[in-house]
Amino acid sequence: MNLLNPKSLLRTIFSFILLFSLSFFCSRLAPVNDFFGVKMPVNEADKFKIISYSEEDGATYQGSLKMDTDIYGYAEVRGKMLQLKIINESEETIISNFITDQTVVFTKDNKKYLLNKGEPTSYPNQSIKPNSSKEIMLQFPNDFWKTVGMTDANSYDADYRDEFWTGLNQINLVKNNIERIKVLLGGKITIILKPIIETKNEEK
Repeated sequence: MNLLNPKSLLRTIFSFILLFSLSFFCSRLAPVNDFFGVKMPVNEADKFKIISYSEEDGATYQGSLKMDTDIYGYAEVRGKMLQLKIINESEETIISNFITDQTVVFTKDNKKYLLNKGEPTSYPNQSIKPNSSKEIMLQFPNDFWKTVGMTDANSYDADYRDEFWTGLNQINLVKNNIERIKVLLGGKITIILKPIIETKNEEK
C-alpha cells in the first residue's frame, strides 16, 4: 500500500476536518526504533496510536491534526540507558538544554519516572536547528528497577543482577513495561513516544 507523506496527507484531509478527528500518517526512518512519537499537546496523547512498523517504511500511526509531524523522535532501550533521537524537519529552531529538558517514562502500572540526564557538562546542550537531529543518552533511575523486579544494587543478589543485565531478556522486560515516554524540550515542546516493539518485525 502506498502511503502519502505526512505533509501531503495533512493537506488531503484538511477539507474533511469537520467530519474526521483522527488521521493516519507514516513516519520517516531512524536507526533507533523501540519507541516512536511526534510533537503534540499532552491531552492528544490518547489519540496517538502506532499501527505498524517496518524497516522499509518506518512507523505508520494514527493521530490528529493538532500533532506536528515535522518534529518527531525515536527511542531505544540500551541496557540501563535510553537512547533518544529527536528529528526536526520544521522551520523553527528547537531550544534544548540540560536545565529545561525533561524526559519522563510512564509504566503500564500507572507509575512515572524522571530519567537522569547525567552531568550538565556531558549533556548535549545545543539547540536543534531546522533539518537536523540530536541524540541524547538518558539513564533510568534506581527506583525504576523495582517496577521490573530488581532490588538494591548492594543486595545479596547483586551478582545475579549483573548477569541478568548482560543478556537481552532484561531489555525486553523493560520495553514491555513502558506505556509511553514524554519528552519536554526547552520547557516548551512536548513529544509523546509509544512502543512499536510489537509490530516492528511484521510484514506490511
